[in-house]
Amino acid sequence: MSDDKQTRVKKVSPYPFEATIEGNGRKLPIRILKLAPVGFYADVAPGFVKVGEEFNCVLEIPVLRDVIVGPVKVFKTADTFKDTPAGRQLQRISEFHFLALQESHRDAIQKFLSAIGQT
Repeated sequence: MSDDKQTRVKKVSPYPFEATIEGNGRKLPIRILKLAPVGFYADVAPGFVKVGEEFNCVLEIPVLRDVIVGPVKVFKTADTFKDTPAGRQLQRISEFHFLALQESHRDAIQKFLSAIGQT
């Protein structure tokens, strides 16, 4: 007699996911919109960051649960408005680049990107 139980896997959207950046006496919650081996795009509203600022970033890759900690630098920023049921909402999108990333962290990012079909 075989046990044919199937495990149900709940599919979730990989983005956005939460992270935190710290630096210059500030700690800001951010939402990662897209992750790449060199860095990420994030919604930093209601905070504000300037090009060239450096932060320490802590993020946990969804599903894989790998925690990545390391220095990042703001490369670009852009403000846009997003229409929501509550009205227009400011969205501050910034591009961050990793300054130093451990090989195990780089491998975890690559594994995540492969799993979601981004690479």
